[in-house]
Amino acid sequence: MLSVIRKYSGSWIIKAMLIAVAITFFSGWALLGYFRRGGFKSGEYAAIVNGERIPTDRLEKSYKNLEDRFRQRMGEQFSEELAQRLHLKQQALNFLINRELILGEADRLHLQVTDEEIRDSLAQFPAFRDADGKFSPSRYQQVLRFQRMTADEFESNEKIALQISKFEHFIKDSVRITDQEVYSDFVRQNERAKIQYLKIGPEEGSRRAKVTRGEVEKYYQSHLQDFQTPPRRRVAYISLDPASFVNQVKGVSDPAQIEDKANRLAFEAAQKLQKDIQGSEKLSSLARRSNHPVKETGLISAGDQIEGSGELTGRVFALNPSEISPVISAGGKYFLAQVTEVSAPQAKPFSAVSAEIEGKLKMEKGKTETLALATEALAAVQGAKNLERAARRFNLRPKTTDFFPRGSNSIPDIGNAPEIVESAFLLSKEKPIGEKVYPQDSNYYIISLVERQTADRDKYLKDKDDIRDKLLGMKQDIAFQGYIMNLREQADLKINFELLGEPNPADQQPAKLPAPPSGKEK
Repeated sequence: MLSVIRKYSGSWIIKAMLIAVAITFFSGWALLGYFRRGGFKSGEYAAIVNGERIPTDRLEKSYKNLEDRFRQRMGEQFSEELAQRLHLKQQALNFLINRELILGEADRLHLQVTDEEIRDSLAQFPAFRDADGKFSPSRYQQVLRFQRMTADEFESNEKIALQISKFEHFIKDSVRITDQEVYSDFVRQNERAKIQYLKIGPEEGSRRAKVTRGEVEKYYQSHLQDFQTPPRRRVAYISLDPASFVNQVKGVSDPAQIEDKANRLAFEAAQKLQKDIQGSEKLSSLARRSNHPVKETGLISAGDQIEGSGELTGRVFALNPSEISPVISAGGKYFLAQVTEVSAPQAKPFSAVSAEIEGKLKMEKGKTETLALATEALAAVQGAKNLERAARRFNLRPKTTDFFPRGSNSIPDIGNAPEIVESAFLLSKEKPIGEKVYPQDSNYYIISLVERQTADRDKYLKDKDDIRDKLLGMKQDIAFQGYIMNLREQADLKINFELLGEPNPADQQPAKLPAPPSGKEK
């Protein structure tokens, strides 16, 4: 058991992220006591944990509890859509799964709760005390009746909550923290550095990149499909606006009813037109016979709009050439439409896209040129042992950061750059220049130490007890979450993913990740 604690409490700073993941499930053990074990009545289950079924009704209670907590925190910002995006039902089930694992492990470790411990716990509830602050049996029974619970039921729930709390304390009390850990954390937060740097970006590389006309032509010929105009269509259409039928509405004074009847008249007129189509006639011929004006677009693509409606354009592009559409409702109007001309995709002329291709190729070549430039600049900086002097040779402008702590992954003006932070604190007055070029967000950096401030020993002696308490709490939380993670890994666990509306991970193909860069340049 202690080997598991050691496994998950080692390198605890790196694992601090586990707390954020698990906090949803363990941020209020008092809630756990109000979900009784057992009570399974139907064939449905949410999960089976080491043979112990978690019925669906218990999951619904857990989900409702979690949902209520989010509603209290977020108010009107909370919605069902947000609950789905946060996978609250999955979180609620994880809460119950972890609960079953803890109770099973507590039983295995013989962490039992006595009747005396239950009585002592009940005496701590303010709701059960009389005016003198003492536990009142009559007040206790009164509160339970109001909650529609029996004493046996409440005390059984309280026993579960106490057993979970006892297990948590058992694990956390096994965790220790050393003086070296305390001092190391103090140094991480209080030792600071200031660096000077050169930033070499793609724009510098692009300026050095050379692209020939032959390369541009070759790219054009091999990527013709990328330079085609989209398919286009010319469309004739008849538009019927309900507003033009308002004058035909008789015997109605209510504006809403007038609008409704005018809309119906426009729709019926459009339907009549559609029924009057004779064979394969043109829409213009139908328009003349019915005395309705016909309109015509120029050549348009699928991304264009007809009378401000992209929906109408989409319906039109689904038609066959010369086919007259059924009645289309779009933008509050009714339409009949016909495709009168189809223009197939055509390759754009080379002259129209050559500049675009040249810019693209320069950017691609610029990536290689940027690294080459950065490598040359680094060699010059190391040779001159002076960043500013070397920068002038390459027409680069050096910048200096503010102080930043060793424990930060971020550097002012540069951003999140853990590798640069780590390297900065390896530099010294004797060796102030970084030994390599550092890639960061499409840029390359060359760094030089300006100043380093060591941690104040007197401040450490003053603050070390507070630091120890904070770190011990974090390390205890990580050890506890690590223990639960280990229990889950070892558990016989079956989850009803269909009930959750989630895909079964076992049925999913793992995503292929790109290979990380080797860090070596040939």
